[in-house]
Amino acid sequence: MPLTHVCEWDPKTGYRRITVEEASAKFSSYTVPVEKGLFVCELCAQKIGLTKARKDTGTRYFYHSRGEQDKTCEDRQQSYDRPIATLNEHVMPIRIEISGNTFILQLGFFLPQKISAQDLRCEKIRIAADSHKPPYEYSFDRISSAGITYLNVGNCPSRVYGIEYVQPSIGLKKFWPTQVPGINPNGALFDKESGKLLQTGGKAYVRKTYYLMQRGTIGFHSDVKLF
Repeated sequence: MPLTHVCEWDPKTGYRRITVEEASAKFSSYTVPVEKGLFVCELCAQKIGLTKARKDTGTRYFYHSRGEQDKTCEDRQQSYDRPIATLNEHVMPIRIEISGNTFILQLGFFLPQKISAQDLRCEKIRIAADSHKPPYEYSFDRISSAGITYLNVGNCPSRVYGIEYVQPSIGLKKFWPTQVPGINPNGALFDKESGKLLQTGGKAYVRKTYYLMQRGTIGFHSDVKLF
């Protein structure tokens, strides 16, 4: 039986469920490897791949990786009676805001629409970078119930952002991670129009403009601005 509890990241609403037909329309007929991290299982939070079309029938399907140590996912075992479990391993969006010759980085938070607001609360959110500076602290009331709320994490790029939730609800801990991959010092691309960081496996397109953030000096890059 095909996997039906598969989600993809939507910049406007966060993770949303996607069908194999929708995914096939977006990714033509080629294989989308698990390692790309474009799809995630709603039940076990593991990454999901998409097969290429079969030559005889054109059929495609989602699949779990055989290399996963945890093979207890009920979707993998063709059982569909389990409620949504946890997605707290997903990558939170990061964007850059530029003003003149300065910039700040922001980390995005969203509230899943399927869970009541009462089950998704905490008193405060603390975000720590690996620069050894005091963490940034925000009231939970800053988070909007619609779309993504971006919180300032300063202008010192961090490899990893640690997140602490003060008195969180059980529901919130299921959906928000405590650690988010940050900026790769070897090079990170930000889409100029949206300011959003391109995650590992993301695509950069010709004739689009990007900001390149990188430690050290670089040579000439067309359509790339360095900070």
